[in-house]
Amino acid sequence: MGSAINLTPFAVGELMGKDAEGVPLYVAIVKASFTWKEDGSTEPVTPVPIQEEDEFAGEPDTAGLVRATDLLPPKPRVDVVLQGSLAFPSPVAEVDVAMRVGARLRKALRAHGTRFWLPGVVHDMIPSKAQPVAGLPIAWELSFGGADARDPRGTEQRNPAGSGATKRPAELQGKRAPSFEAIDTPIKSSSDRPAPCGFGAIASHWQPRASLCGTFDEAWQASRSPLLPKDFFSGEERYFEELLLATSRLAEDKATAATEVPAFSVGETGAAAGFLAIATLAFLHSKGVHGRPSLAVLSCDGPERGAVLLGPAKRA
Repeated sequence: MGSAINLTPFAVGELMGKDAEGVPLYVAIVKASFTWKEDGSTEPVTPVPIQEEDEFAGEPDTAGLVRATDLLPPKPRVDVVLQGSLAFPSPVAEVDVAMRVGARLRKALRAHGTRFWLPGVVHDMIPSKAQPVAGLPIAWELSFGGADARDPRGTEQRNPAGSGATKRPAELQGKRAPSFEAIDTPIKSSSDRPAPCGFGAIASHWQPRASLCGTFDEAWQASRSPLLPKDFFSGEERYFEELLLATSRLAEDKATAATEVPAFSVGETGAAAGFLAIATLAFLHSKGVHGRPSLAVLSCDGPERGAVLLGPAKRA
């Protein structure tokens, strides 16, 4: 792919295209992988290969995005994504889980064990009592959403891969109900329309990202194609911010970087064991100017790209 010669111990990818004014640009992506320990120290491991295209759990129209491509232009901010599965020390029916990066970023969700849609007394369908589980995959299929093949109005455009969104609630009976939900707005019935909750990547054709990619109309076809629409660049920062879990301008100086290592928690007394951290840097070259390298993505996977182990917290 391209002409880059990799003299580093890391994985390297290339992206070539044009900027908003049609000027050629070249982006080199460098991807380093480490085991990140509880004390914040890191140890290099065999680099995870460049993700050349979006990877879905199934058909892209109805499945969640498992891993987003690394081949993207430099981003306005740093994306942080949690991938893999949650593995609990003992089976749990309900627990709050959170991901934090220093004091700059925190996201918390309520996780339930396996539960199903059952007929309710007042509402059409309600989630059943959760069955304890030893782990949960971090997947949009376990969040609120869904695709309705017979009536597109019933599709949850923010998460077509989920469960619960339908114009015919009776058809939900016996199907799996969401395991992930917001802590302050729990799903009480099939008539609720909460925002889908998760830690994973959001596909570019899902809302709200799809509404931020610009206008591809006849005027664009006649005067600008194949360049991106001009109104894409007005929403560029938000378009890329919606890509993954959240964004944060992480510190670049060594004095504060040590305090901004990712951490996980479960319940009131849990913290994470070791996991794999993948840092992706983007180097931009355009108009004869060498751009400054910037951290594009911090991807946190469980050991061997598997589970994020959650166990007893260590009190200071």
